Amino acid sequence: DDAGRVRRYIHAIARWDDPKLQQKSERGFNHTITGRLLCPVTLLGKFDEDPPTFCRGLRDLTADREWVTGDDWPSFLYDMQEHEPGQVKTGLLKSKLLLDCYKLIFTGPASALPELAPGGHNKAKGKPPVINKFETPSESITIYAIIYIACLTRHALNTHSDWADDDGDFKGIIFVRTLLTTAIRDPEWRREICAWYKRRVLDQPDGREPPPNRQTAYSMMMREAIHEPQSQYDQEEPEQPEEQEADSSPAEGDDRDDSEVQQHRDPDDDGEDSVENPEERETAES
Repeated sequence: DDAGRVRRYIHAIARWDDPKLQQKSERGFNHTITGRLLCPVTLLGKFDEDPPTFCRGLRDLTADREWVTGDDWPSFLYDMQEHEPGQVKTGLLKSKLLLDCYKLIFTGPASALPELAPGGHNKAKGKPPVINKFETPSESITIYAIIYIACLTRHALNTHSDWADDDGDFKGIIFVRTLLTTAIRDPEWRREICAWYKRRVLDQPDGREPPPNRQTAYSMMMREAIHEPQSQYDQEEPEQPEEQEADSSPAEGDDRDDSEVQQHRDPDDDGEDSVENPEERETAES
């Protein structure tokens, strides 16, 4: 299932050096690497002061432990290069780990781990990517799908061998509810997050797009073509006017004599104008 796939591949996706983290029982607050990923972004300063003590308090549920709850979002959700302390939505849902886990489920292991691509030494196993079920791939990328992957990723980071909604002070339902509420209350942010995933999952591998009006070889050529004078070889010949068919009937004001007009008359015309007067002929000949 999806949870099992994330649990199986997250060690490779996260590029953890410690082989002990291949065992799920060694994760969570049993290890400072996964402990920092599960630590709320608001408490990272305290975590970094003394990681072992911070993890021990949560692992043993001591009375002086820090509170790690579902509404205090963990650092694995964040792009820490974009995140600004005190502004909890900056970088939220943009971590590379979360993005790669999304790809793992929706576009297949090879999209998250290049070494699993065709031709590599390893080959991914399991069911086909979820995105294959959608006629339009972009429809698979929604805020609900992103939060679903966030839940799977957190489960892969903790120590539970089986799925559990709760983990110590952390309540899964509060985690989902607060993220969904944030997305629903801020449609612009929600659209921006979905667009961010669409660019990285479907279009550009690194999510970047070329800047507008970028100078390229083609654009330079077209600019030169517009401003260059046209060479004599490229000049088009002027269009010749189409010849009109001659009118078989005399036009108004036609200077042709009657004999020419007579030639154009219907030979079968029995009108009076076609009968020649013999007397008029003799007068004309004399």
